[in-house]
Amino acid sequence: MFPYLGAVSAGNWPLIFVFGAIMSGCAYSLANSIWPSFYAEMFPTTARVTGLALGTQVGFAVSGGLAPVLASAVAGAGGENWVSGAAFTAGVCIVVGLVAMTAKETKGLSLEEIDVVHEERSR
Repeated sequence: MFPYLGAVSAGNWPLIFVFGAIMSGCAYSLANSIWPSFYAEMFPTTARVTGLALGTQVGFAVSGGLAPVLASAVAGAGGENWVSGAAFTAGVCIVVGLVAMTAKETKGLSLEEIDVVHEERSR
């Protein structure tokens, strides 16, 4: 966000395009390649689809509505304080990364073994 918002603030169209393509083409695509399996593993097989659907859609609605409003608020009415908006975004990314690191790794487990992990977690 820092280089992208810096380019937007400077009105540098070639850099806006380059950094926008990097963010959308790389960073956003990397996240989209991981989250479906990452989230699905957080639910037992009996509730996997429902948990994945409800969890992601509620999360997308809250973060898609709240985060831009907060980032805009810290950036100021005219967006002149773009560094604060970028720092807010970086902070959210750090918090999300730390939270994701608390998830149980289920690679190599069968679906039945994953269910046992969830049963133990719910006790």
